[in-house]
Amino acid sequence: TIPNACFADCLGYHENQRELGSCNGEDPCDSSPCPSGKKCVPYRHVCLSEDGNAVSNCPQYTCETVLTCEGSLIGPVCDKNNNQHSGLCEILFTKEEIDYKGYCQLDCFASRRSSVCGVNGETYASRCHADEVGVAVDYIGDCNDVPAGPVGCEHIKCPGMPYFHQDEICGGPTPPGACCQQCGGMLRTIVDKNGLERSRKAMGTNSVDSYTIIKRMRHLIDILECQLFGYVTLDGTITFLLLPVNSSSYFNVQACNIETSRLSTLINNRSPILASDPFLFFLIAAEPSSAHKMPITTTIINSDSFEPSGCNRRVVPYTILLIFSVVTVILWTIN
Repeated sequence: TIPNACFADCLGYHENQRELGSCNGEDPCDSSPCPSGKKCVPYRHVCLSEDGNAVSNCPQYTCETVLTCEGSLIGPVCDKNNNQHSGLCEILFTKEEIDYKGYCQLDCFASRRSSVCGVNGETYASRCHADEVGVAVDYIGDCNDVPAGPVGCEHIKCPGMPYFHQDEICGGPTPPGACCQQCGGMLRTIVDKNGLERSRKAMGTNSVDSYTIIKRMRHLIDILECQLFGYVTLDGTITFLLLPVNSSSYFNVQACNIETSRLSTLINNRSPILASDPFLFFLIAAEPSSAHKMPITTTIINSDSFEPSGCNRRVVPYTILLIFSVVTVILWTIN
């Protein structure tokens, strides 16, 4: 999703290549685009062309059959009644509708979930819907329609950053186009446009799939405690986030920082691991950023809660007690 028409003009998208509204605003399967005998499965992603920009003709669904479901989307699937299925084939030709790919979570059930804004500026029905396409959550609620910056983010309430100790809090990078800090490592990568075009031709496709890039990068992660997310920014670069499963553990945060640096080294040194991968060899440069400890007195911009849980409740009684003591001493002195 591009914030407004001015951005679209600057990026070279003509009026016949864009539509008003969010790319995630409608269910791609509502129009029944698949032929008889095939079932439509939503597949949110960005199609990258040889110039590094998103392709306007980029179907957000796949048409699956019994023959194709075995290898296309392996893994658990949750239906709209919050029932768990072992895989796509199990649910494909039942009356149940797919809600999201992944294990069912109670806070993602339709009656309990809250919409979230992804770091890519897209609104998702829940954090589970963002997770299934590899996008990290920026904040709770629908995305603001103003680009990130002093104007666009000033009214956003960011999730509170985790605490490591009573006097230390996590501080981290803010992804491009997002509003809130992330407690983990960030890797901004530059895409070689010629390499992207060679990859497209080698694959025999009209574009390169962004989600496939994220999945291939996940294969390079050596630490199970780190989750990799990614998205394509408006300037055509690709940003990856390595976030700890347990963000309240500084050891886990440090592990993700180290893993971010390792991936950056692989890309900048043109490692054979990446050079031999048709979906990754066009990543030619990377700039890492790390999470860190901050003293509790440091101001966290846009944070939903800065004081530790219960701090305000403790300060008030002690303040009242102090005032009462001072007044008592003054009265005793006068008498």
